Amino acid sequence: MAADTILNEEAVASVKVTAFDIFLSHSYLDKKFILGTKRFIESKGHSVYVDWIDDQQLDRSKVTPETAKTLRKRMNKCSCLIYAYSPNVTQSRWCPWELGYFDGKNGNAFVMPLVDEEAEGFKGAL
Repeated sequence: MAADTILNEEAVASVKVTAFDIFLSHSYLDKKFILGTKRFIESKGHSVYVDWIDDQQLDRSKVTPETAKTLRKRMNKCSCLIYAYSPNVTQSRWCPWELGYFDGKNGNAFVMPLVDEEAEGFKGAL
């Protein structure tokens, strides 16, 4: 099945959950990696919040007080945050804010590097 079709089906099938185990902070440009990551984590028995699946009404392109309020509300109902690091997060207005907010909230914030190939490894941000 085409990745975009799977992504759309996932968004439509999303059950409206009010609390999640994990807030998955990421760049929308990495959506194909994120769907696989979300499904993997869920296969381990954890619920995962992804904004474009669970709050489709949000406009990722605009930084607004309403969007920040929704994201804070979601983060406050999550146990931890996973920051999916890729070169794309440097273009995100939201990812650094989410990481900082959650780290300040309870310190349960973790960085998960996204790499195309296992051999590529992760060298960190330069």
